[in-house]
Amino acid sequence: MTIQRVLHIVGKMDRAGAETMLMNLYRHIDHSQIQFDFITFTDEVGDYDAEIIALGGRIIPILADHSLARMWKLKNFLKQHPDYQVIHAHMLLNNAFHLLAAKGAGVPHRISHSHSTNNGKTNIVKKI
Repeated sequence: MTIQRVLHIVGKMDRAGAETMLMNLYRHIDHSQIQFDFITFTDEVGDYDAEIIALGGRIIPILADHSLARMWKLKNFLKQHPDYQVIHAHMLLNNAFHLLAAKGAGVPHRISHSHSTNNGKTNIVKKI
């Protein structure tokens, strides 16, 4: 049986709300059937990285200066790794870029998950 790998997109796996929720789920799933991998946008070590690796997950840093560059790098990564059939994005407004990259790479299951309705920004684009 093939293990289904789910790719979560987060900024960094530190002890924050969405990241802690993901770890609570990850600790209790059947790792012989499902594995979580994590795209991060830093090469700094996150609080949960060692535990993720111990549980069989992968941390994949994508480094770029802005959202469009990250989108292109993510799309290229996904094209090189067609085994990812599920992408779960947790980055608020930037989810649009990440899921567009996943769609362009042919990922059939794309989930946008907002963990907050208020990011503290007053800019009209951020509010939308």
